[in-house]
Amino acid sequence: MKIVQVNKFFFPEYGTERYMFGLMDELTRRGHELIPFAMHHQKNVPTPYAKYFVSNIDAQSTALSLGSLKAFARAVYSREARKKFGRLLDDTQPDVVHVHTIHHHLSPSILREAHKRKIPIVQTLHDYKLVNPAYLFPLRDGRPCTECRRGNWLHLIRHRAHKNSRLSTAALVLESFIHATTRIYERSVYRFIAPSRDMAGRLIEFGVAPGRVSVIPHFIDLESWRPAQTRGGGVLFAGRLMADRGLDHVVHIAQALPGTQIKVAGDGPERASLEARLTMLGIKNVTMLGRLSGDDLIQAYKNARIVLFPSLTLDTFGLSVLEAMASNKPVVATRLGGVLDLISDNENGILYQPDQPEQAVAGIKKLLGDDVLARTLGRNARKTAEEFSLTDHYERIINLYAAATINSVEQRLERLYASKLVEATV
Repeated sequence: MKIVQVNKFFFPEYGTERYMFGLMDELTRRGHELIPFAMHHQKNVPTPYAKYFVSNIDAQSTALSLGSLKAFARAVYSREARKKFGRLLDDTQPDVVHVHTIHHHLSPSILREAHKRKIPIVQTLHDYKLVNPAYLFPLRDGRPCTECRRGNWLHLIRHRAHKNSRLSTAALVLESFIHATTRIYERSVYRFIAPSRDMAGRLIEFGVAPGRVSVIPHFIDLESWRPAQTRGGGVLFAGRLMADRGLDHVVHIAQALPGTQIKVAGDGPERASLEARLTMLGIKNVTMLGRLSGDDLIQAYKNARIVLFPSLTLDTFGLSVLEAMASNKPVVATRLGGVLDLISDNENGILYQPDQPEQAVAGIKKLLGDDVLARTLGRNARKTAEEFSLTDHYERIINLYAAATINSVEQRLERLYASKLVEATV
């Protein structure tokens, strides 16, 4: 099968790209032909298809300028992306298009090109952008905010939901309003892939038709992520350093447990702020490891006794949680989002309320003080991780590709039959 994989970046930077590259490697190994489409970037993995990639654009600015206006226009509808994607489709004649994250840098304009050529599209949703312009659901009073049901987005501007900027949030709301009004996603995409049952339920709650949503969890390469043979020590936090990752909880736990070493593996916009807070508060038991990948990240998990996942938003899945579980490490995580598909409280990890970090402190103390419990939860975590194998994931994805292709052929045959029927009655 010939498959186009579409994502704004073509280098393994964060969870979305790590998932996509892992899937592409497996599909290639199984004999399929993979064709990437993305934005030019100096970090991109070399590919002969780079000649079709769109120009690079910075979509991070929140200030009003000519550049930000151009970025907004491109986010709504990119002629460049549509033309180049159309040329790629004509030159390669793929069987199916698998879309990942395309907002802002590529825009959904590319969907029309595949749709008009009758090439089926599936999309893995790595965030909640389809139903929430600000991508995620912030906590209000300890619970995910559910005000933004489809079309009810003005309150996001009031709350400065994106980058603490009313202007930036208003641009996202207008962009999403245009896409929702034109129904470009609904008209083009055969099936939306939700990585967790929690996400699927929320998509349906917010207006996505149940028949358009398939739950296909992410996977873990069990050959690479093997159980740790050592007990390990301390607590590991691994993730992007952003406010919604629960960095306040990291600080709270470090203060409450000054004798416990906490290692932070990651980088991001809040790194400088976190380091400044740690220095100001005189916290000495936190070590900043920076962003880790590959064997270094695997070893960091193995060296830990406990892994902390204090997310304060609705994660679509929780890949770092699965990595920790595959390393047979108990995870202490907030009771939110896709993690609930992975962790059963006090069976293979510990869950705590997102507005009560003291519960995380108690959970960590409990595991540090009870080696038998920590080992038991770790073993159970590994058993859970084994349910998310790459082989099972591949089978579910390829079956969806086949269903999308068959559906496309059936639709073409129905249209052909209908036109012949009209001709016969004239």
